[in-house]
Amino acid sequence: MAKGVIFHIRALFNPGTQGVTEGCKELLEDLRARGYKLCLFGRTSDNRLELICLLRPFELFGRILFTPNDRIRELLRDCLTDMDLEAGETFLVGTRKREIAIGRRMGIKTIWCRSDSLTSRLPINQSQVADFIVSNIRDVIELLA
Repeated sequence: MAKGVIFHIRALFNPGTQGVTEGCKELLEDLRARGYKLCLFGRTSDNRLELICLLRPFELFGRILFTPNDRIRELLRDCLTDMDLEAGETFLVGTRKREIAIGRRMGIKTIWCRSDSLTSRLPINQSQVADFIVSNIRDVIELLA
């Protein structure tokens, strides 16, 4: 069965520079070289989408899913289905408690990337506690190596 990594767009975005997080493209290239299928998801109302599109990391993703509202569960389900991934063999990299909780409920392994000010809020219940915590997006490769 294929291994997958699903990234929420905020995990790859640096609000300070208004661009892709440093080391992001190298991380994605490394994961692809290791055989991981990659998916990106987020909201179309997110102003980061246009900025990230200009930086062109998208050719590294097998599937990119965006919605005008916050339908995280549907996007994750679509990603698993479209890319023929099993939840238990897939990792979700996110920055907020909500996407972590939804990924956990779906049986996806979760990685909480605490690299910006939005991630300082600690989980308020067990469903929001990620399987793994990294302080930098580049640390994801160490978990998956």
